[in-house]
Amino acid sequence: MRSASVEVTSVGGAGTRPPKPGGTGRPPRRGVVAALVALALVLAGCSSPSKPNPSTPPNNLPPADSAVQALAAGLQTGKLAQVPLGADATAAQSDLTTIMAGMDGLLPTVKPAGITYGANDTATATLDQSYLLGTHTFSFTSTAALTHAASGWQVTWAPTIVHPQLTDTTRLRHTRDLPKRAPILGRDKTPLMQQSLVFDVGIDKHVVPAAQALTSAASLAALVKVDKAAFVARVKSAGKDAFVVAITMRPSDVPSAIEKISGARALPTSATLAPTRGFAEALLGVMGAPSASQVAASHGDIEAGDSVGLTGLERRYDAQLRGTPGQSIAIVPRTPGGASASASGSVPPSPSATPPASDTASSAGSPGASGTPSTGGSTVIYSTPAVPGKALTITLDKGVQTKAEKALSGTTGVASMVVLDRSTGDVLAAANSPASGGNADATFGKYAPGSTFKIATSLALLRHGLTPTTQVDCPRQVTISGKNFHNYSDYPSTGYGRITLAQAVAYSCNTAFIKLSSTLAPGDLPAAAASLGVGIDYDAGFASFFGSVPSTTDPVVKAADVIGQGDVLASPMAMAGLSASVAAGKTVLPTLVTGTTLSPKGKPLSGAEARDLQTLMKAVVTSGTGSSLKGLVTGAKTGTAEYDSGKTIKTHAWMIAWNDKYAIAVMVFDGQSGSGTAGPLIRQFLS
Repeated sequence: MRSASVEVTSVGGAGTRPPKPGGTGRPPRRGVVAALVALALVLAGCSSPSKPNPSTPPNNLPPADSAVQALAAGLQTGKLAQVPLGADATAAQSDLTTIMAGMDGLLPTVKPAGITYGANDTATATLDQSYLLGTHTFSFTSTAALTHAASGWQVTWAPTIVHPQLTDTTRLRHTRDLPKRAPILGRDKTPLMQQSLVFDVGIDKHVVPAAQALTSAASLAALVKVDKAAFVARVKSAGKDAFVVAITMRPSDVPSAIEKISGARALPTSATLAPTRGFAEALLGVMGAPSASQVAASHGDIEAGDSVGLTGLERRYDAQLRGTPGQSIAIVPRTPGGASASASGSVPPSPSATPPASDTASSAGSPGASGTPSTGGSTVIYSTPAVPGKALTITLDKGVQTKAEKALSGTTGVASMVVLDRSTGDVLAAANSPASGGNADATFGKYAPGSTFKIATSLALLRHGLTPTTQVDCPRQVTISGKNFHNYSDYPSTGYGRITLAQAVAYSCNTAFIKLSSTLAPGDLPAAAASLGVGIDYDAGFASFFGSVPSTTDPVVKAADVIGQGDVLASPMAMAGLSASVAAGKTVLPTLVTGTTLSPKGKPLSGAEARDLQTLMKAVVTSGTGSSLKGLVTGAKTGTAEYDSGKTIKTHAWMIAWNDKYAIAVMVFDGQSGSGTAGPLIRQFLS
């Protein structure tokens, strides 16, 4: 537009003065204002109309926020039922199902990141998307087009909403590169759990008629000793070409007779195994299929077909041992030939957990590598490298554990044995009898320790001025607040009356300790136990119970506590630690996981206390209830602990001992006595 030219002429009138000759002359102030106003009006009439604001809906339309939020929610769940898609709703859901079919259930987190409004009642929404892949995050941005119709804002479906590089003929695929599971190593780096060759033994329905498959299934079940009815039912319900596994076996266990069963096969695979079946199972753990919650929480690190630690150390250190799988997301053809998937959304099954080379980006070593085409017609848009598992080293000694398990193999009931290095507290063996059923009784069992706990009580008495030679009373019976206490049935008659504290320990006189319980303050017994590593909780890195010794003012409970009953509880491991503490003259805490450091929380033993406790335990071997182990151990203590089985009063049988190499504890759940039931197991182990 050309500039307007305005000429202002001064007009004389009343009260005005003509300009001086030769002067510049100025119009009156009122004239200037009028001229400026006139100029502004001319210029305003020539300005451009205001442009629409792209962040504001045009034509007074409502915002599209609710439609975009519904779309984000639909992408996060994989279900578009609540998304305004108009007539395209069914086709859009089918398309999304096809696109995501190879993603192993992974779904993105989607957040609306702004809406831009355009002409003709249209809008474009920006979506920030991310996939959590284990500890890594794959993030990108996509857009979605919207159009306003009579029913409101409608999303125009397109594969690019899911990822900007998708087309009508491609889909997403998630693959993993599983690293080899690391082993659990014992003392001297001996493998205790490692990946080994095994065989899946089952029926291959592809090679036999359906009727024959059922007959063969029954024969195979009988041969490998699995539930026949259940296995036959699984074979019957499986697909016509399925291989149905009956059992996974070590190579040495596979019977040659399977060759005579039509359709029976033994297919090689691998599994994480101990040296022998059941070896330290309660401690090391077992492997198996993950739970649905484990799979969901792993964000792609674990899938339903994986094998993970279910119990023991394999479970606690599962993430360390299995490592981190390499993960990639690629854009691939919807069918092997590149054609689009059928309208039903069905797609070929996802490949194995280990992706072929054509699905791995050349820059796979860099998390987040994207846009890398492969030779197989796919494009890797994100990848992370596999990280191998890290071995777990523990103190368990394969030979010592084997000897301990052999010693318990002949027991018919529940029994446990723990063997420690007497100087360091290293757990060399933590064995359970076959009847224990895989429970971690040796390290985590919670039992009344009976008279083995009198060593802790003796320490409390030593701190009150007693010595091994102090004379104490050992009556046949003692009554505390109306409760009668007595000695065990075969207590030696020569042990009654006035005897030394060393004799009271050697003979295991209940009544002597119960009479002395009144001299102890409520905190004395817990403090003494803590000095021997019992009664204070420690996180040792495995399933461990260090015992419980509550403080009490109840005289009856205290009387029971001093002889290892009442409220006192301990595991065989804790009592082996007590034995080691006496032998070493310091607090020894059982340790299993190499690198774990435990700091004792109890008052340290003095030199005199250590010597006196050693004297007491030596007396048990030289002249007391542990004499059957003379020549094999230096110090010991026997014990029985009564418990109510609901029908009768039964007893746990205990024995703790130490020599120049080991500190040992044995517990037999239903044993008659420490010397008669637990002692022989220690003898068998040491012989």
